[in-house]
Amino acid sequence: DILLVEGPPEADGLVELVAHEQMQPPVALLVYAQDNTSQASFYPFARFSPEWQALSFAAQRNIPLRFFDLPLSVRLAQREEEPDSLDIQRAEQDQQAVLEAIARGDPMDQYAKLAGFADGESWWDALIEQRQHGGDLFAVVLEAMRELRANTPALPAKRQIWEDRREAAMRQQIRAAQKEGFQQIAVVCGAWHAPALEHLPPAKHDAALLKDLPKCKVAATWVPWNYQRLSFASGYGAGIASPGWYDFLWQQAAGEGDKGNVGDCFDKLDERWLTHVAHLLRKQDLVASSAEVIDAVRLARMLAVLNGRGQPGLEEFNQAASSVLCMGEAAPLALIRKEMIIGERLGQVPDDTPAAPIARDLAQEQKRLRLKPSALEQPIALYFLNENYLARSHLLHRLALLQVHWGKQQQVRGKKGSFHESWVLLWQPEFAVNLIEAGRYGQTIAAAASGLSLEKIATAQQLPELTTSLQQILLAELPQVLPALLQKLSDLAAQSADILHLLESLPPLLSSLRYGSVRQFDSSQIAAIVTVVLARVAVGLPNACVQIKNEAARELLEHFDALNLALATAQDETLSATWQTCLHSVAALAQGHPLLLGRAHRLLLDAQALEQATLAQRLGLALSHPTPEYSADWVEGLLAGSGLLLLHDETLWALLDSWLRQLRGDEFMRVLPLLRRAFSQFSLGERQMLGQRATQTVVAQASATALDAQRLQQIVPLARRLLGMGT
Repeated sequence: DILLVEGPPEADGLVELVAHEQMQPPVALLVYAQDNTSQASFYPFARFSPEWQALSFAAQRNIPLRFFDLPLSVRLAQREEEPDSLDIQRAEQDQQAVLEAIARGDPMDQYAKLAGFADGESWWDALIEQRQHGGDLFAVVLEAMRELRANTPALPAKRQIWEDRREAAMRQQIRAAQKEGFQQIAVVCGAWHAPALEHLPPAKHDAALLKDLPKCKVAATWVPWNYQRLSFASGYGAGIASPGWYDFLWQQAAGEGDKGNVGDCFDKLDERWLTHVAHLLRKQDLVASSAEVIDAVRLARMLAVLNGRGQPGLEEFNQAASSVLCMGEAAPLALIRKEMIIGERLGQVPDDTPAAPIARDLAQEQKRLRLKPSALEQPIALYFLNENYLARSHLLHRLALLQVHWGKQQQVRGKKGSFHESWVLLWQPEFAVNLIEAGRYGQTIAAAASGLSLEKIATAQQLPELTTSLQQILLAELPQVLPALLQKLSDLAAQSADILHLLESLPPLLSSLRYGSVRQFDSSQIAAIVTVVLARVAVGLPNACVQIKNEAARELLEHFDALNLALATAQDETLSATWQTCLHSVAALAQGHPLLLGRAHRLLLDAQALEQATLAQRLGLALSHPTPEYSADWVEGLLAGSGLLLLHDETLWALLDSWLRQLRGDEFMRVLPLLRRAFSQFSLGERQMLGQRATQTVVAQASATALDAQRLQQIVPLARRLLGMGT
């Protein structure tokens, strides 16, 4: 007469969508608190799930169906509460219970170990899922659960009370159905709860457990799910280890069941599964012959006999595939696990599913731009002269602003200019929650991204925060946000006195200038801000390089290189001239940190703004410093990143070689780690060429100091007489 299925009662209004032709599992019920969308719960369903089969059965036959459990409005409200004094007093007692629960693991593991299985999952798979004849299966499972519940250690007190409340709510809903006149009531729930629902105690006790519980307003919807998220590997606590495997079992059983031959499915299961494995390997251009499949089937059957099982299961199939089809290699077996054992199926929900306006807007954008969500990674390349591709880029960057990282941007290879982007798309079910959270900023993706950006701008206090936002806003095409952002950027640029913040803000600003021709906006305001910030850097940077510690110097060094690269990419002569003037000021410092002095000289030399002779003179002065560590830091700053300068400049080579030779042993050991750090940044080819040149230098010097044997022979008689050795 009625079906009661374990699930959130708030989702009863969504049951009718199960029969919709567009509904394709795996899907999940998403229930979230309306005033705090971060408080949410998912209830996933696969097509082999008993709950989904119950939903489909009821929909096909017009049988009333309700979800029954403790309402999510109560459970989500409980998550937000602070622990009370009673919880704190119970802490020590609960801690021991938690440790016992961890040690206990899955209660069904106890049966599995007694039956010779590794865990409860494999035991359930072999004895329940692959069972060819039903018989009294439900009665046996019910009896097994009674014994487990009676002999399993109690949960921590706080968790136990909520389990008791859940089962009390289930019983109350069964009573409600009975009061409405339903006689034949079918209940679909987790096996663990079955003994608690078998007999209904007096309603008074259950009512007391559920009295005066806090509630919050919730909303529910259907969202697509995937098998990876259904597995234990995703962190889903009630997940299963092998959703793809169970989907395969269900397909095989359903196919043979239509013919009335369910038993035949399991008789030929090994042949069918390992044939699918071979097909998968062949798609990856791996060898998997028919003979190897036959051998793998035979091995799986033998392993089942050795393990005392009537037929092989997933464990035997994996062992056989690993030995015969994968030749013991881990990579092919990982592929089998990913694509077959777990699976990569992504579900679909109907277009008219109740959803937040922002989620509907995203669905429309996906359809307009022909970007279909997928559980498989999808690489896409975008070329901005194509309007559709440019709009795709805008959408992906807007979603990234909203923490919906559907696409991960990749480095563009083989393309020049900034008219290209490369992405890898992968849809995750949790994005539904991120979209709901973003809905408070706007009803569309563009409006929400703009609203969130304006909030960030209003709260930003440092230049780097704003320059990062500027890049994101330009890439996301949010022109209505730019005026407020540029005004605050201008204000902070004029007020900021922190040289590190000024340095850190310049590369993103310079990068933003390049988007003008690509993203079609006026970049003159950004250029004006860059000019102001760079001028302030040119004035303040020399003082920031004086009397600082090594850690601060290395942080500044990174900013030197980042700014120098950004200016080189911008190709603006006026800005480059300002930067070179600043570097000259740093290079001329008498009390500057040697690491930064050396780097300033190197950057000027690379820009052809410093003569080789001047560099040689200043390097000579640095190497004559009484502290070897000072000289080593100067050399590291000069050479960091590339050894080509040392390879091609004879004067610098000779100066450095002479300095190293005159160091005492203890001095050399002190500077060795510093020099090693500098030389470790060179490429392997550069280090090899430097080594060859050093060897040639030693040989040349050895030959230059070779002794003349004939002249030495002339003084031998006199030396012998002086030593009293006679003639």
